[in-house]
Amino acid sequence: MPDTDLATADGQDRYVPTATRDITSAGHAGVYEWVAENLVRDGMRALDFGWGTGYGVALMAGAGATVDGADSSHAAVAYATETYGGPHARFFVADLLESLPAADMDWAVGQVAICHKPRRDGALTGG
Repeated sequence: MPDTDLATADGQDRYVPTATRDITSAGHAGVYEWVAENLVRDGMRALDFGWGTGYGVALMAGAGATVDGADSSHAAVAYATETYGGPHARFFVADLLESLPAADMDWAVGQVAICHKPRRDGALTGG
């Protein structure tokens, strides 16, 4: 995806991890690191929706979970599949305002998506 600016692909704003550790990375990657260290158990099944670039799905999968990542961005799904995809980290396109496919999950994560959920009229609702 060399021609795509992943941070703004598909008209969305998403965090793209870098080697720099700052307040932005603490608010994004840091939360997933905490979840992976404190909540994930071997064999868990999880759904992460609106996951940005897939790093959180990869962190949770690396800690022992099988994680499905749902996002509405085709560019983000392509990037995440290429960068982080594997047997325990899978990514698919889904409209998060519609129903997601039925699946047997132990828990779901929506670390950033919930506070940036668009209403049907295009305005953002905040949390």
